[in-house]
Amino acid sequence: MAELHDKYRSCDVLLVDDVHVLCGKPATQEEFLRIFDAMYTAGKQIVISGSEETRGLEHLYDGLKSRFEKAIFADIQTPDFEARAGIIRHKAARVHFDITDTMVKRMAAHLTEDVRLIEGAVNKLDFSRRL
Repeated sequence: MAELHDKYRSCDVLLVDDVHVLCGKPATQEEFLRIFDAMYTAGKQIVISGSEETRGLEHLYDGLKSRFEKAIFADIQTPDFEARAGIIRHKAARVHFDITDTMVKRMAAHLTEDVRLIEGAVNKLDFSRRL
């Protein structure tokens, strides 16, 4: 446990994705609270993401909720058509996949929910092209 403390307390930035996984895990929440407090006191950056605001999270320690509510919230919405098309083009370029405008438009029109689904679809097209 001491090694964990040292590792995270010596970081300049702490990035936590899917903070809701802490819910219902009291020991983990207490440890996270200690790390959070140490980093906050030291003036370090803490970035936490989740699918909903902390007020809506059940079984989250009140000490964490109160600290999280001091934070600045950014509501990130599903990307619009142009953003999805840009993501598709960018991902295709990264894997050296020459994608047509027609394919980009069709994919951007149908893949509306999640950026991971968009990236997965480009990966699948790229993989099938290599077969």
